[in-house]
Amino acid sequence: MDRENHKIFLYGVIGQDGVTAEAFVQEFQKLEQAGHTIHVHINSPGGSVWDGLAIFNTIKSSKVPVYTHVDGIAYSMAAMIALAGHRVYMSQGSLLMLHNVSTNEYGHAQKLRQTAAEVEKYDTILADLIAAKSGKSLDYVHQNWLNFQDHLFSPAEALSVGLIDQIETHQAKDIPQNIHQLTYNKLVEAFHLNHQKNNQHMNPIRQILNARLSPNKHFSGPVKNEDTIQEPSSDQIMNDLLSRLENCALGFEGLLQSFEAILNEEETEDLPAQLDALRKRLDAVSTPPLRAYASTDKAYHSSRGQNFETSFDRGERALLSKNIKQ
Repeated sequence: MDRENHKIFLYGVIGQDGVTAEAFVQEFQKLEQAGHTIHVHINSPGGSVWDGLAIFNTIKSSKVPVYTHVDGIAYSMAAMIALAGHRVYMSQGSLLMLHNVSTNEYGHAQKLRQTAAEVEKYDTILADLIAAKSGKSLDYVHQNWLNFQDHLFSPAEALSVGLIDQIETHQAKDIPQNIHQLTYNKLVEAFHLNHQKNNQHMNPIRQILNARLSPNKHFSGPVKNEDTIQEPSSDQIMNDLLSRLENCALGFEGLLQSFEAILNEEETEDLPAQLDALRKRLDAVSTPPLRAYASTDKAYHSSRGQNFETSFDRGERALLSKNIKQ
């Protein structure tokens, strides 16, 4: 997130890679309080419908103007998030893609029929949202865009059918050169690799903090008893801080320099105060610790709950279908 310029970046798989509804809503509300136009930049192959709809509704219902920008690709649920913008922009060379909701399910025939009916309800919801943005009828949306095929739109094509409002002059970025030949699994793998590459910048910071928080430099909490509220341990604070560091969207190199400057200052025995100072410095550029918006149990065992995700991850979830349950 770039608070100074009122920007949020949704770069990665929706529901993964730090792109969760919970994290988005928390950061969005902070920007919303300032009352300025918010710019949401998107480069994503799609992902969880659960997280995506929560993000969509947050954008759509905002009382401040929210502009969405497709910086690279906006496929599947990421495309729906883009359509939530009060104004929708696509960069030259970017791509938008619409298709039906899909899910992996296993179980008996009645369970599968129930799941199919639920998936159709999600298709109806998405069709309503697409029709509202484009001005097309529901029949048109179902017959042409949600007809169980993938539909790619260039900026000019998306503009001509009312899916976006304007084409930006700058070129799209971070799009794999062979994107048209990539399967969904390969596309998601490319995004995961890019996410891991970005996180490599955090290794020097982790090393510095690990050195500073070595076992001989820890502090002890209050005496343990049933009536005492325990203060967080140094390990807990460390894990919290590292979690927030690893979810920084921008400014890794600048953070490293800032942390090195702080950690090179004169030694002090007040380690909690030092950690608090580091955390305050981090607040301006990091997201809070992330938790799954939908429970992991439901997300990975679709027979126990509604796990409606877009089709990019069919292969990733296909292993679950091999588990035969009675």
